[in-house]
Amino acid sequence: MSYMYIEAKDGRTPANTIKVFGWILSIEEIASANEAVRIVWTPDYWRTYSGSAVFGKGIITRCNNATYKRPYAKSPRRWKISRIEKFANTNPWCCVVYNKTTGTSPVITTIERICWQLGVDEDYGGYTYHGLTITEVMQGRVDEAFGIAPTTITGIFITPFQPHAGQIHRDSPGSMGRVWYWSGYGSATSINTETPGTELITDDMHEAVVVDPYGCIVGRVPYGCKINKMTYYSDIGTNDLKTMACLDDMNDATAGNQAGALGRVISIPALTAPVNSNAYSEYAFSGQREYDMKYAELQRNEERLKGYINSGTNLLGGAIAGGMAGGPAGAVAGVVAGTVMTIAGNEINYDIQGKLNDKYQKMTDDLYANQSPNLLVSGGGMAYTNMIGQWAWIQLEADSVSMAEYTADVTNNGYETQIPVGNPNSFISAGGPLQIDNLMITGPIPPEAKTYIKNILSNGVRIVENNPTGVVP
Repeated sequence: MSYMYIEAKDGRTPANTIKVFGWILSIEEIASANEAVRIVWTPDYWRTYSGSAVFGKGIITRCNNATYKRPYAKSPRRWKISRIEKFANTNPWCCVVYNKTTGTSPVITTIERICWQLGVDEDYGGYTYHGLTITEVMQGRVDEAFGIAPTTITGIFITPFQPHAGQIHRDSPGSMGRVWYWSGYGSATSINTETPGTELITDDMHEAVVVDPYGCIVGRVPYGCKINKMTYYSDIGTNDLKTMACLDDMNDATAGNQAGALGRVISIPALTAPVNSNAYSEYAFSGQREYDMKYAELQRNEERLKGYINSGTNLLGGAIAGGMAGGPAGAVAGVVAGTVMTIAGNEINYDIQGKLNDKYQKMTDDLYANQSPNLLVSGGGMAYTNMIGQWAWIQLEADSVSMAEYTADVTNNGYETQIPVGNPNSFISAGGPLQIDNLMITGPIPPEAKTYIKNILSNGVRIVENNPTGVVP
């Protein structure tokens, strides 16, 4: 299709020059005229009238400026993994939250918590202090290791980082020997900062997610974020624990409540372990067993004392009887005989009662140990001893077909936007793909030209060159 340019002058003085551009549809010779032809053409309203048009309000829905882009409307057909960034801690941490009662008047109940790194033993002062493994936690050994009554435990949580600091202990609080653990309420935030090898990003064709040890997505990086550092802290409740990941990116380094206000804090729920009743642990670590043993020993000593008190009467009786029989010598003999018999009898009874108490305590321990457990606090699945991995950041990217479609769409049509403007001239001058909805056009141009220009901009155009090559302006 040929292009034409016509320049004409009106009859005014001075004359106004009118330049008209258009496309030639056909050229026909007119038989009745000498060397005359009929030219059928259609005007190029944009080239002819855009310079006289006055553009007003409108909404830019497509342009080639990535600054204004909004999330792409079409999701990728499928995602693929482009990179995995594992959390620094290979061994996760366990946190136990429980109630502790102290004092008698008044009685004070506090919420306590302890934590340790699962399966990590620690050598200190010539001794090895054990860090319970995930298997031991699932076997219900927490109460035995730390001397905690099961009914006081409100939650056992598995988390990727040290949830709190405070004071470190290396001792034997329970019946499993030497263990190490942290207790208290100190913050462990400062040691939980990571920098991945390369930045993580979420945009139209990429998504950064965090997964738990089973590969389940538990958090997503917000759209438009580029992450090159992550700082973690724990939010510990009585029956839940969340690891809060604070995201810092290259363009807007924020932290703490600022990141939360910007939606750049991801809450990663901890895995939970079940808590079962253990009648023996409850009996032993609630203090009842110690009370029973002390009470039995008190009774034993009381009986022993009574024996010695009663021996006074026996001694006096022996002395009187001996004196009547043989004078002073008989009295002494009676005292000695009574004393020996009383002491011997008391000590035999004391020894026998001690052995009976030990047997009775053994029977009581066996009675509690053989009781069936009940579930006190429910937990997650029982596969913690068979975890397939660890917490990790995963960078996802779209499949190659979706990526190619997206690139072609943006190249040809521009980024999807929603920009209200009062004057779109800067976008028109920038060239490239452009789409404008609800555009107002005024100026000294024909109505059909206004309608044409409005329609082509509403349908989307690609402004390559304002002055086509070879066309005389």
